[in-house]
Amino acid sequence: MPTRLKILIAGEGSGGVRLIQSLLKTDHRVVGVLASPDDPSFTSTWNFASNANIRTFDSRNAKDDAFAHILQRERVDLLFSIRFPCIFNKNVLSAPTLGAYNLHTGPLPKYAGLNAISWALYNGESQYGVTLHKMDTTIDTGPIVSQAFFDILPNDSALSLTQRCLELGLPLILQFIENISHGTPVHLAQQDKQQRRYYGKAIPLAGYIDWNVSAKQISDFVRACDFHPFPSPWGTPMATYGEEVVEVYKGYPSNTFCGEKPGTIRIIKSNQVEVATGDGWFILEHINFQGTRTAPYLVLQDDGCFSCPG
Repeated sequence: MPTRLKILIAGEGSGGVRLIQSLLKTDHRVVGVLASPDDPSFTSTWNFASNANIRTFDSRNAKDDAFAHILQRERVDLLFSIRFPCIFNKNVLSAPTLGAYNLHTGPLPKYAGLNAISWALYNGESQYGVTLHKMDTTIDTGPIVSQAFFDILPNDSALSLTQRCLELGLPLILQFIENISHGTPVHLAQQDKQQRRYYGKAIPLAGYIDWNVSAKQISDFVRACDFHPFPSPWGTPMATYGEEVVEVYKGYPSNTFCGEKPGTIRIIKSNQVEVATGDGWFILEHINFQGTRTAPYLVLQDDGCFSCPG
């Protein structure tokens, strides 16, 4: 007969909410949720847990030895972190009897650290993945429980890639819990340190578009920042137009050759606005100009020019 496990969830946003919803359909107990009480969004894990009468703990407890003692006293079996922004101290990590695990929205060890999804799109990757791994005191270095891989589609945005990671990642957690509860041995694979690449908070070119690169690279940058309607950790790609800074929300390569100076603007039929890049034209769909989201042809001039950074 399977063991009924006591589980603590540390998470923010829809990932944490969806994991709670999934576990509430099982015989296991969600004994607490670690989240931010200050998240006002409709995907607030804290609010969802509170409404479900689940005990909540402020996310700052992740670094508190006193919180580790609470987990030990309550005999928590498993801790799962999903889209959780805080770093756990070693005593909290060691408190659950069966370990602490993280669902990392990226393929480890190649995409460790912050904003891995945005970096993968920016780097032009064609395949991506999600990883369930045991946590240790170094970020994203713990041994791997399981992974799921999938192709990146040409129209994928950072948001759609995040959603696919959750769709494939949540079953990894649920299967792991099922295995543990039935006493099935769990194999942990050590990460290849030679393949590890860690990404920090930095944004490429401080968020400015370099029109000298290919139209596809610019499109990849725009997609990497696209979490609409949610805020992007990278903000919106920017371009300097005279004394103005224009934000580029949407765009795509036209797949036509361009011999003009990179950054040159042209307006063609149907008021379509295109910008010259290092290898072709890039079509602007939606921009923000002087604080207002607008159609590019309404504010940009034919034969005008965006500046290139540096």
